[in-house]
Amino acid sequence: MHPASAPPAGAFLCIRSALAPSTRESSLVHELSCHRHHPIIAHARTCAALAALLGASLAGCASSSPLPTAPTPLNASDAALPALPLTALGFAQAESSLWQQQTTPRSRTLRIERRTTTRPLDTSITTELAHANVTINPEASEAASSDAIANATFAPHQRIEQVLLADGSLALRELFNAEEGTTATFDPPLLWMPASLTPAWSGRSRVKLSGGMLARGEGDAETAGTATLVQGDVSQELHIQIALRMRVGNVQIDRQNTVRLTPAHNAWVRTREERSLAVRALGLRVRSEQSVWEPVADGGK
Repeated sequence: MHPASAPPAGAFLCIRSALAPSTRESSLVHELSCHRHHPIIAHARTCAALAALLGASLAGCASSSPLPTAPTPLNASDAALPALPLTALGFAQAESSLWQQQTTPRSRTLRIERRTTTRPLDTSITTELAHANVTINPEASEAASSDAIANATFAPHQRIEQVLLADGSLALRELFNAEEGTTATFDPPLLWMPASLTPAWSGRSRVKLSGGMLARGEGDAETAGTATLVQGDVSQELHIQIALRMRVGNVQIDRQNTVRLTPAHNAWVRTREERSLAVRALGLRVRSEQSVWEPVADGGK
């Protein structure tokens, strides 16, 4: 093998979407940005040597595993999947909503996310995410808890720029992380969802990282999406999963979001989001996160 080179300083972008775990990755960014000065990595001459030092096994300096795909539920039927347009699923509509991260039953702190989606132009969609930590008394009334959420102070977290392509599909154009001051630009825009729901889809593009603590650089980006209709005894549930992978230098970021929707009043309403993040440097997993988000009852009012 050829001598291993140090990863580019901060070649890492944390993305969260419709999208992202609540824990900040600042410590990871610092860690990756300092890899070339780290005594262990400075003395590692090959990826195999690095693996031996850290007690891990490497197949190479970068992972080539395929993007994860959603398992098909036993009672799901692709044949019954409705050919729903994006607007019926709420992925390209102007809206404002509040979500909360699942915590332990008696937790006193709630992580709240405010999502605001606007359409400044017919073909562009902007979604802004803001986060707030709200202290709740477990013994307080629902009205008191709702007031605390409604009066929370939100800080900008992320801005997601998407565009409607000529065929009606939705593509990712830019991600801005307010906490880290980083921007990821996809050229051409990266397919996020097809114009009409299908069992599976995928897209590829190039990504450019800039700004903040992260090194400037370009790499590859790809998405893989699946949709399954779960038929219960008395109800239906639609599962839409989108996996995003970015590779910049020796760093790979995998983000996976699963959205659950149920039919209500001639539309499909999002009821739950499951998010995961995995970051690898030189083939080693250095960060792993999972979170579950649910709508705030009555929008926090």
